[in-house]
Amino acid sequence: HARDASALQQELEEVTRQLEEARGELMQLSQREQKHQRFIRKSEEEKTRLEGEIEAAQDKLLRTEDSHERTKSDMASLQAEVLSLRRFEGQCQELEQKANVLQRQVESSADLSKCLERTQNLYHQA
Repeated sequence: HARDASALQQELEEVTRQLEEARGELMQLSQREQKHQRFIRKSEEEKTRLEGEIEAAQDKLLRTEDSHERTKSDMASLQAEVLSLRRFEGQCQELEQKANVLQRQVESSADLSKCLERTQNLYHQA
């Protein structure tokens, strides 16, 4: 019986040692799982943050595209206005030329009027 008891004692010690090893491995696995869970949580947080940044960037892109379209529209309006102003400038130059011609005609007419007045004066004196 002593041998059986001794053998059982050794077997119990062996099983206890294996149980302690298993507990140690279980603790290590538990710690690794906790690390993985933290990594997963941080990864999900980072994913959420990046998704927010992507959404913000997409919104900004849409606003930029809208602004670009408005700018193109504004440019087209400005170009039309420039063309209109150039036509108006051309009309102003034509009017200025006509005014110069009329001014010369008025001056010429005034010269003729003075000449006619002198001629009449000379005629009356004679």
